[in-house]
Amino acid sequence: MAVDWAEELEKRDLGGLLTPENLAFATELALDASDLMSTQFPAAYSRIGTSRTVVKVVTDAVFRVLRDAGNEGFVRESDGVYSYSRSSGYQSPVIEFTRSEREWLGSFQQMFAFGSIRRGGVSG
Repeated sequence: MAVDWAEELEKRDLGGLLTPENLAFATELALDASDLMSTQFPAAYSRIGTSRTVVKVVTDAVFRVLRDAGNEGFVRESDGVYSYSRSSGYQSPVIEFTRSEREWLGSFQQMFAFGSIRRGGVSG
């Protein structure tokens, strides 16, 4: 089942990040995120039409990019000499899933028993 990403993003935009100007960009990011999910987590992706949480993972990834779009991820400090450092809270403009999202999406891949099943249980 195809997901209407523009509709899903508008529905979940509680922070007011979407504008008429960036909706097309956000929709493209959602398509990128769903493509990424389809290659990295095919079992989770197969549930994209039926699982609200799988859709939420995609929209959350998009909103992280939109939230930090103008930030560039730098924290600037000046103490006589110009210096900078990267902010640990910065999201790259590239779509990525967080570690907890990757763990959750990966859990769909592991929903099978390892080893052969014999009378009396699983052996390895």
